[in-house]
Amino acid sequence: MKRVSEIWHVDDCLDEMAMWQIEGYLATEDVSESLLPETLCERIVSKELTLLGLVKLLGSALTEEDDGQRARGLELLSGVMSNLPPERIGRNETRTLTDFFTSSSTLQQRCLVQAVSALQTLALLPSFGLADAIQVCQSLFDNVDMPVNVQSTRLLVFRLIDTMMAHHRRALKRMGNTFLSGYCKLATGEKDPRNLRLAFSIARVILVEFDIAERVEDLFDITFCYFPITFTPPPGDPYGISSEDLQTALRACLSATPRFGPLALPLFLDKLQAAVPAAKQQTLRALSACFPVYGHIIVQEHARTFWEAFSVEVFHATETETEECALDALVSLLNTMHAESIDEGKDTVAQRMINVCCEELNEPDKQKAQAAIKILSAALTSSPVIISVVTSRAFRHLIRLCSDLEEPALRPAVLKSLASLLTSIAQTDAAQHVASPVLLPLKDDLISLFGSGMRFESSRLSSIDGLVQLTLIRDLLPKNEVAFVVQQLNEVFIDTSASGASNLALAGMVRVAKLHAGVIEHVTLPVILSALPTTADVLLDPEAVVAYRHALGALSSLCLDGALFEMMTIRVLARLEVMLPQVATRPCLTYCHHLLLTLSNVLATKAARGDVDIAHHTSRLISSISRIFVVPNLSNEKVACASANLQLLQDAGRVIELIVRSHTVEDQKNLSLLITAAYQGDYTPLIDQTDKRMQVEFDPLCHAAQSRCLILLAYAQLSLRPEALLLDLEPGAFVQQVLSAALHMRDPTILRAASQLLACVVNKLRARLDPSVLLQFEATWLELRQRSAHSAQSLRLFGWLTRALVVRGDPEGYKWTDRLLATFVEPEIGREAAKALAIIPDDTDEMLSRESFAVIKMLYRQRYCTYVLRKLMSAYPSAQGEAQNVLLIALSSLLKHVPQQICVSESPNLMPMLLSALEVTDDELLANVLDTFAMLALTAPESVIPHVSILVNALIRSCTLTAKSDSATAAAARISALKCLAAFPDMVPYLKLHPQKATVLRALGKAVDDPRKPVRKAAVDCRSKWYKYTS
Repeated sequence: MKRVSEIWHVDDCLDEMAMWQIEGYLATEDVSESLLPETLCERIVSKELTLLGLVKLLGSALTEEDDGQRARGLELLSGVMSNLPPERIGRNETRTLTDFFTSSSTLQQRCLVQAVSALQTLALLPSFGLADAIQVCQSLFDNVDMPVNVQSTRLLVFRLIDTMMAHHRRALKRMGNTFLSGYCKLATGEKDPRNLRLAFSIARVILVEFDIAERVEDLFDITFCYFPITFTPPPGDPYGISSEDLQTALRACLSATPRFGPLALPLFLDKLQAAVPAAKQQTLRALSACFPVYGHIIVQEHARTFWEAFSVEVFHATETETEECALDALVSLLNTMHAESIDEGKDTVAQRMINVCCEELNEPDKQKAQAAIKILSAALTSSPVIISVVTSRAFRHLIRLCSDLEEPALRPAVLKSLASLLTSIAQTDAAQHVASPVLLPLKDDLISLFGSGMRFESSRLSSIDGLVQLTLIRDLLPKNEVAFVVQQLNEVFIDTSASGASNLALAGMVRVAKLHAGVIEHVTLPVILSALPTTADVLLDPEAVVAYRHALGALSSLCLDGALFEMMTIRVLARLEVMLPQVATRPCLTYCHHLLLTLSNVLATKAARGDVDIAHHTSRLISSISRIFVVPNLSNEKVACASANLQLLQDAGRVIELIVRSHTVEDQKNLSLLITAAYQGDYTPLIDQTDKRMQVEFDPLCHAAQSRCLILLAYAQLSLRPEALLLDLEPGAFVQQVLSAALHMRDPTILRAASQLLACVVNKLRARLDPSVLLQFEATWLELRQRSAHSAQSLRLFGWLTRALVVRGDPEGYKWTDRLLATFVEPEIGREAAKALAIIPDDTDEMLSRESFAVIKMLYRQRYCTYVLRKLMSAYPSAQGEAQNVLLIALSSLLKHVPQQICVSESPNLMPMLLSALEVTDDELLANVLDTFAMLALTAPESVIPHVSILVNALIRSCTLTAKSDSATAAAARISALKCLAAFPDMVPYLKLHPQKATVLRALGKAVDDPRKPVRKAAVDCRSKWYKYTS
């Protein structure tokens, strides 16, 4: 090849280095990693070189007969252009380069990629004009033969056309039929899904915005030829193109213009005869989109034929999805044909549809009657005129049919049909607006029919549904009739012998409450609340217990909004005020527990929904709950009433904690000041009785009897924001005071509350705590450890404090973890320390969570579990005897909280300990181990397969009942063993376990006779998999 300097007489000002670099680039086979385009671009930007000067330097390399040389020259020029700022390519350069890259010699197949890439860059420039766009398109149409090029090259051409469409549409419209015929030529025969997705989007713009009158058939041919789409992406397709994407894009093209109607509709009718469900569904979806666009005049020629085709798919449905598509297409057809009116004198599609459906409804128990209701229900979602006609004729027909029936057995089917139609009307505001005036003369008949249907079991559920739907249709029933309907629902609800009808009535009342809360408040709530006892002796009656539980369940579902929620809290609190002073019998405690649980469930549901009215409706609830629990516990003597029960205090604390979460910062600060006053001895502001004199001195941290009140105070503080916590109290002094009190707490429930309170303060106010406070923690812990009676409690306290530091990412938390690990060697407390280790990553109680405004560092559990697991694994090989057992207990306790990805990544090193942990005797810990093996078998079978024989033997022992294993935790361990065993047939090669199959099946034969139902179910599922386990 001749040197560039020999071909061109370059001015002396041109850099000889640039010529040398270009020659080297052109002589190199692989230029993919060359930085020369960027270098030349920098020289042009700095004005050391011009773009046309670069063209002159490249010289004959741009017209070289050698394909490789010419391609590299064009690629270099194109690469420089793509990196240049738009302002560095002026109008002259744009004009010259456009002429060059659109020449027939440049657009040859060998150099098409480079030329199109350069034109793509030019098309995005501000200096690229209307004439340039026309020239580029015309050149592409004249010189590019798409079928001879590979997919990637064809995609570049489509992208260039798409760029022209996006930035130079006016120029393409000016080309008129020339552009349309040229594009049709380019797009004809394209088959690659990657290119078709772009081609369809271009075609839609053309169909919507261009004058296509003279090229309708050509455009129709290049689009409809792909219908229906049969493309199925290969597994792991890197391009992410789905069949649904292509179907949607093609459907958008076919529904883009009414000019396609005469051509497409006959072909769509043919496609409806397809035997393949997927093709039929595509056709139905396309018709749903096309009917409104094609319009009434075009569609009416084929309307009756389409109705007949759609009705076949519904009346003789074989595929649910096809049936749904047919109903959607029918609605689209009705909207198109009858958008404004129905000609009563003609045999229209709507009239024919209603006649056919009413005829089928004459036999309401037949399958076709159900299909007719589906059609009528779909029609009730279409245009207002259709809704009006269908409502009038269908309801009158069904009411008359129900009245004239000679066979009472058919009445439930008619009532079900009526309820289904009412449901369709109630679902949309538009249908309600149109149908309500039509139904007004019929409402009395409907209420009467459904009311009589309530008396019979066979029609009760349909009648309940129908009555509920009547109340949901706006402006149909006056308030007194809604109350009458609700009264009928009440009667069904209180009859707990028919649980299905009772539950449906409750669900109906929940829906009615959204529109008619006042009716529910005055008609239903008194009935429900009357089932809540006010005396302890009533709780001895089993029927009364069933009734109050049923009532509380209803309150949990019904009283979630506004006035109903407020009334429920007031009434439940009133019941608590009556019951808590009574003697703490088991029925009384259970009843109070259920009352408080109902409050907390409703509050939790409202919080999960994001309701903002919790604080508004519960402003006095905290003081009321505090009063009914604090006052009875002020005495230093033993209290026998229910309000002294620690479980109930915890339940009440949970209610208070949920309320506090919903408070604003200011509300929380006000509450914090009341709590501060209580710690300082004045509890009256907290219970809203400042006008009364204190009966006794209040100090829950010193008086043993009053320490029960610490549970309420702790829960009230757990969800305070850091800026509202311990107002007017010095955190360090408060922490030391609570720690000193913890030395004397014997009850684990109270100590747990104190531990959580300390953890909350340490986590949220760490910056305000003096370092000496942490030293005091350790000193207190050591003191507690030395008392054998308090060793387990002290370890749990230390675990909570460590958790407070770990979750916020404090390095001190890991130092305390090491101190906890060091206690494993102490024989008296080693096992308890191992179990306490699981407190730190346990986030199930939500006491230290973002919802409670704690300071939580992301991925703290992953970091902590990885840290501890590696400590345990490093200590295990050298441990002996009891030390080994303690490590296994620690591992088993921790596994429940270890993230799955950590278990999988550490499984090779963890496996020896996991296998040994199968021998732990604690059922709860064993269940943790077995659940871990089940998870590994499903997600990382390669780690389990080498040990599968040992595992199977251990699982067989664990899944069968023994004389000592009939507790709930033992049953949970058996279920875990069975689930793990059931995972093996799917993941382990048959030859590996073939020798043990018979043994496993014998053991499962015993497990299926387990006395506990959940275990039997798991055993049946497991045995089914092992029966099918073959080579």
